[in-house]
Amino acid sequence: MKSKGRKLFSATKQESGHLRDGHEKFKFVSCAVNGKYCSRNVLQEINEHYAQSIIFRRSKEFNKSIEALKIAYKSTLELPETPCSVCSAYFRSAIVESLENIHNELKYLSTGMFSTTRYESCHEMAEEVLKELKSTKSKELKSAV
Repeated sequence: MKSKGRKLFSATKQESGHLRDGHEKFKFVSCAVNGKYCSRNVLQEINEHYAQSIIFRRSKEFNKSIEALKIAYKSTLELPETPCSVCSAYFRSAIVESLENIHNELKYLSTGMFSTTRYESCHEMAEEVLKELKSTKSKELKSAV
């Protein structure tokens, strides 16, 4: 009986430790221009804000988490369009997906039988930022065509 509990607890311990120093969401693997544009400052900035967002989300500071994702998204706009379009599109989609997850979590917390009004403003903020980022994304797609 005790061994089953230890296995569950150790798995939780391992999951929570994935944000150690040096761990990055986005890593430089290969690039046509050898990371000339993103490996120095932009990629590091995106990773820092993404990691901050995860930390804020875990501590239920959703406003700060949303702001960190918004800043990370804006950092992806610093990448040039021509050689970095695939990577920047991937970064943006991952950031938008994280924001959608936060939005869904806040929706769950602010509706239902055991809902609380504590997260309603955060839910509204997440919805606004999500719309803003999606509209920016659609504008970029239209300008690329």
